Amino acid sequence: MGKSSGTVVVLVLVAAIAIGYHVAGNYARDKVEKSVAELLPSLIGPAQSYRVEVEASTGQLMRRHLRAINIHGDRVSLPRNIVVDRLDVRLQGVDFDAKTSSVRNIDNAEFDATLLETNLNNYLTGLYPEIEEMKIRLMDGYCDFSARPLFAGLRPNLRAQAVLEIGEGRFVNARISKATTAGLPAPSPLRQYFEQQINPILNTADFGFDTTLKSVVVQPGLVTLSGDAHLMGRLRAGP
Repeated sequence: MGKSSGTVVVLVLVAAIAIGYHVAGNYARDKVEKSVAELLPSLIGPAQSYRVEVEASTGQLMRRHLRAINIHGDRVSLPRNIVVDRLDVRLQGVDFDAKTSSVRNIDNAEFDATLLETNLNNYLTGLYPEIEEMKIRLMDGYCDFSARPLFAGLRPNLRAQAVLEIGEGRFVNARISKATTAGLPAPSPLRQYFEQQINPILNTADFGFDTTLKSVVVQPGLVTLSGDAHLMGRLRAGP
C-alpha cells in the first residue's frame, strides 16, 4: 500500500469515528430530551404540550453532564386549579443518569410562568369562595378588583386598584392604592379589610414545588412570575 493510500485510509477512519461520535451524541441528546419530557407530568403537572431542548456538547452528553435543559410547557395544570398558560424552565448544570432515565442533580433552575387573567380569576374563586363576585382585571403595571366582600354585616360593591408585590419570596400580594364604593372613596376600615382578605393573591407553594420569586410583571390580560425553582426536593420525593 502506497503512502497516499495509507493517508486515505486514515482519513476515512477519522471521518468514520467523527460521524459515529456525532451520531452517538445525537442519540444521547434525543434520549435525554425524551426521558425528561416523560418526567415532567409527574414532576410539574400535566400540560397541553411540553418541549425539551438540551444544550450540551457531544462530550458532555457522553459524560452525562449537561450544560442546560430548556423546558417549554403550554397550558400546564398545577395543583389548586392553577393553569399556567406558558411555563419556561431552564435547568443548568444537570447530571443525568441514562440507565435509569433520571436527573441526579441540578445546579440551578430558573422559571417564567405566565398566567392569563381568566385562569387567575378561576384560581382566586376557588381560593376565596367567601368573597362574592370577585374579579381581577390585569392592566398595564397594575390590576383592578371588583367584589362584594362581607363587611359589618353588609356586602358593598367595592372597586379597588392595586399593584402586585412579592412577599417572602413565595407570595404575590396586592397593595391597594385606592378603593371606591357607590362611587365614593371607600372607608379606610373597609379598604384595609378587603386587602387582608384577598392576600395572598397567589401562593407559589400551590405550584407543587418550592420557588423563590424574583419578579412579577403585570400586563394587560396576563401576569408573568419569574424566579428560581427548587426542583431537587421534588425529584427526591418522587411522583
